[in-house]
Amino acid sequence: MKINKSWHLKNKMPKNATLREKIKWHEGHAKNCNCRDSSARLKKLRIKRKKIFRELKARKVLNLIA
Repeated sequence: MKINKSWHLKNKMPKNATLREKIKWHEGHAKNCNCRDSSARLKKLRIKRKKIFRELKARKVLNLIA
């Protein structure tokens, strides 16, 4: 697997990244770099996001969830 060095230099994972930022970074990474397969990590992050949304909806914190 070949690393896209220029992409990695321009797209650092933010320090203390939010879940949304992590998902966005991994999506960009999957599209632009072949250094490793990040689909498993991306899948885990999306599952975590769904779980959080379900919990918030159950507590009626969020009225609208897509």
